[in-house]
Amino acid sequence: MRDIKNPPDVDIFITCAGEDPDTIINTAEAACASDYPSNALRVFVLDDSGSEELSKRVSTIKRERPILHYLARKKGKVHDFKAGNLNFGYQHVKKLNRGPAPFIAALDADMIPSPKWLSALVPHLIKDANLALIQPPQRFYDVPSPDLLSQGLDVNYCMTEPLRETMGSTWCGGSGYVIRRAALDSIGGFPTGTIGEDLHCSNVLLGKGWKTRHVDERLQHGRVPDSYKTHIKQQSRWHVGRIQVAVAMRFYIFGDKVKKLSFRQRCAALIATTLSLTNISTTVSLILLPLAMLLGRPLVISPNHQGHRRLLSMVVAAVMSEWLDVYVVSLITGYKIAMSETYATYWAAPCK
Repeated sequence: MRDIKNPPDVDIFITCAGEDPDTIINTAEAACASDYPSNALRVFVLDDSGSEELSKRVSTIKRERPILHYLARKKGKVHDFKAGNLNFGYQHVKKLNRGPAPFIAALDADMIPSPKWLSALVPHLIKDANLALIQPPQRFYDVPSPDLLSQGLDVNYCMTEPLRETMGSTWCGGSGYVIRRAALDSIGGFPTGTIGEDLHCSNVLLGKGWKTRHVDERLQHGRVPDSYKTHIKQQSRWHVGRIQVAVAMRFYIFGDKVKKLSFRQRCAALIATTLSLTNISTTVSLILLPLAMLLGRPLVISPNHQGHRRLLSMVVAAVMSEWLDVYVVSLITGYKIAMSETYATYWAAPCK
């Protein structure tokens, strides 16, 4: 940013909905402490819970940090969850005297940004006028050891996202990203109708011909779910959102929303959707196999010896392919992380 004489304005949206006020305030203060020029920065706490305590605490901090603002919308019957909250902030800044900033940055309530967060991301958007969104990985400071549920998302950010990047199909991760407002205007704001507003937004942008990028820098750190129940809830929301987005995008095959998607971008999206759907078959097998054993039913049903051999060949091929997958992943992430991802497939079924 030192080489840029007049850095563009950035509006930071911190979305929250009933999280611990201390957590939200920590994120807000970290955003205000960015090394980005303060005269080009505004920070908005978008509170969907309408917390009086949070409002008062933000007002107190605002005396020392005038760039910090508190906003809470009046929700109707159809409030569109996080997308609705983001759209509220997106529309609100239009009414301000300075008008909207050309770039919007978003943070989850528990994601602490690095001081160099914006300075590392905004130049990419300045350099490439066709770049709509840039996304850093989400990292966590309280990942348990051993990470049996793969909560650290190491495989995703060490392997999956870089692969999507090579296919021109980077997805918005929901926090830490910076988006060009002109690109958001071109799609009418943050897409609604699904619980995967981040994924939905990036796919609609790609379908309009905009570019998205992944930057492999540790620029934000947050917290993982603190219980098995909340982890399953989070994973379920992600996978349901992914399937909802696929339906909204007509499975990336046809329609106006996918006109400008390349073949590789369509393949990347379809593969990810298929993986979410295969979790259902994993869950069914985990339920039916023990049930069959309890009822004394045969685990292998085949009419003859030749059929048994075919089934055995398929089982061997499946086991070998699974271990080949673990081997390839371990080359990139290490054996321990690769095995954690494999175990998580079963520990968190049908949500992993």
